[in-house]
Parts: sequence; C-alpha cells; structure tokens
Amino acid sequence: MIFFSRILLIAFTLFSFSSQAQQNFKKELREANPVTANSTLSIEKITNKHEEYLAKAIREKNITQNFFGLLYLFLDHYKTHDYLEVSKYLLQAENLAKQTGNPGWQAAILLRKALLADNINNDSKEALKHYEMALKFCTDARDSLCMGETLEQISAMHAQLEEYEQGQYYYKLALPIL
Repeated sequence: MIFFSRILLIAFTLFSFSSQAQQNFKKELREANPVTANSTLSIEKITNKHEEYLAKAIREKNITQNFFGLLYLFLDHYKTHDYLEVSKYLLQAENLAKQTGNPGWQAAILLRKALLADNINNDSKEALKHYEMALKFCTDARDSLCMGETLEQISAMHAQLEEYEQGQYYYKLALPIL
C-alpha cells in the first residue's frame, strides 16, 4: 500500500511539473510565422501572407493561429506607420487574450501597448505601467524570456524618466534571466 501511494505521489508530482513547464511565447510566435525572418519579400507581400494566415485561422477556428495572425498584422502595419490598422489588430488580439485568459498572450498585448505608448505617444510613464503589468503576466506564464526582456524595458523606462537607481535595479534583475 505504501509503495502504491509513493508511486501515485511521484506520478502526481511529475504531472504537475510537466503541466507547469516554462513557456516561450516568442519562440512559438516565430515558429508559426509563415514568413521567415530573413525573407526578402516586400512589406505588402508579407502583409498579404499574414492576411491569408489569419483568414485560414479564422476559417479553421484555430484560436492560437488567429491570435498570432493578429500580432503579425499588428507588426506589419506598425512598420508602415498605419496606426489605425495597428490599433484595430491590437484590439482584436486583446479580446482573444482576455477570452482565453492566457497570461502569455495578455503579456504580449501589454508589451505592444507599451511599445505604442513609448514610441508613438512618447509617454514613458504610460509605457512603464504597461511593462509592469506585463511582468506580472510573464511571471504567471512562467516565461523567463518574457520576464527578462520586460525587466530590461522597465529599466529603460526608468532611465528615460531619469530614475537611474530604479533603472539600474531592474537592469540587475534582468541580466541573469537574459
């Protein structure tokens, strides 16, 4: 009886660890992209491929590919400075992230909101708020790359706000993770 209870405990422990394995959202997003990183296609052709990817994901009711497609199109339109389309795709992706409750997806949305706040609105304080919220979701998702990169961005935001001691603190937290 003790032998079987120990086996059951070991099996339960192994299952718990495997179900809580570290995530790497960025890797999944990169691997699913129908356009390779070193592609020489024009931005219009890249956008067309991403639109096709999204349309297929919607047809097949694949929520993950749908989310990824929205993020690809967010970036395509960000590169062409079409911020109306950027906002449209970000809102759609945010709705999916909220529906699923996936913390990695929620972190991805907040990181993009921070990017827009900092680079488009030139609002480092708003960007910092988004990065801090994203850090919580990166932690919940157990995605160490997300955590490290977010800590690094928090450090940069503090530096932009001339809060150098806090910036250095977050940079020191980020360094071993990265």
